[in-house]
Amino acid sequence: MHAAVNTVCFVYATGQGFSGQREASLQIINNINKTKWSSVCIRIPALERKCALPFALIAYVLKLGLCWVQCLFYIWYKIDIIHLNLGQTKWSLHRDTISLRLLKYGRGNRQLIVSLHGSNFMEWCAESKLSEHFMKILSKAKLITVLGNRQLRKLISIGIQPNNICIVPNTCTVSGISTGEVISKHNNSNPIHILHLSSLIDTKGFPSYLEALLLLSKDSGPRIEATLCGPLTLSPFASRFSSNQMAEQWIIDTLAAINRSSRVKAVWIPGATGTDKWELYKRTHIFVLPTSYKVEAQPIVLLEAMAHGCALVTTRVGEIDAIVSSMEAIFLDSTDATTVASAIDKLTIDEVLRKELAMAGFSRFKKEFTLNSYVNRWELLLKECAC
Repeated sequence: MHAAVNTVCFVYATGQGFSGQREASLQIINNINKTKWSSVCIRIPALERKCALPFALIAYVLKLGLCWVQCLFYIWYKIDIIHLNLGQTKWSLHRDTISLRLLKYGRGNRQLIVSLHGSNFMEWCAESKLSEHFMKILSKAKLITVLGNRQLRKLISIGIQPNNICIVPNTCTVSGISTGEVISKHNNSNPIHILHLSSLIDTKGFPSYLEALLLLSKDSGPRIEATLCGPLTLSPFASRFSSNQMAEQWIIDTLAAINRSSRVKAVWIPGATGTDKWELYKRTHIFVLPTSYKVEAQPIVLLEAMAHGCALVTTRVGEIDAIVSSMEAIFLDSTDATTVASAIDKLTIDEVLRKELAMAGFSRFKKEFTLNSYVNRWELLLKECAC
């Protein structure tokens, strides 16, 4: 006889641009063993702000209404586990609560897993209305997954039982390059290739990255070819630029100043996907992410860089140090341009250190953070919740 197939309903927000929530859910959905698990998806729409506001709001309300109708339809569907990748804004908590109530209406036997892939909740006061609402949702969960120890300690501090929490670090979909390719890349490091790849929000560090390159361009040293990759992204946690137009002009002007030097050449690519993205990582020797982003969680770009044998320069913000240690990265004490430039310069000059960090990160990724390891972990957690 065949073993019974359990059904998981994955609930996550979706919209334009990159979403860690969506990516984490899709990594499970697309890769779990289909002979043991079947899946259905509730894709909660996000407000698309690129459209004119009245039309965007009307379209959003219609899409959200259809989403909730779909939730009602699944009341009659065989679902064993609901996996909710919980939003962490005031509106998304209300939106996700309604979706969850509809899915569980009259179906108390459906087990709930809540995954937290953002870090907004780390900033909330325990007595706030947001925390109160947050706790009501978490109290219904059989299992809550977080990215690292800081998030775990925060949940314990607001009253969640430790045995209900599990740390599941991020992964990435790419398998990376071979050991031989890592060695070959670092043995051929003239010029040295440096990369910052992220959504371009100023607090994620792109201004200090470019300003560091400008400082390095005025000094002597190994030749550098640097890339800034990512789209300019509006964020309530930005602090330096009031508009994308202002940020874009600043990037153009700063690149022009950098490129007047003979040591450093730099380009901006407003986004890269698929093969183009992986090619950037393949030739990169040093990956730089000087983030001070207030709600930084665990950037997948760092794992992608580790998978491609890049030495890292980054910070300890969020749950970064759950996946990276001083064995794999230079951690910045400050994200000012002088500090970032000093860290980059150290790795351009010290070839031995650069190779050691790159190989350590590559080895750690292969041991701990591959997609296969991630999916195996999730299958065990789903099995425990289905029992």
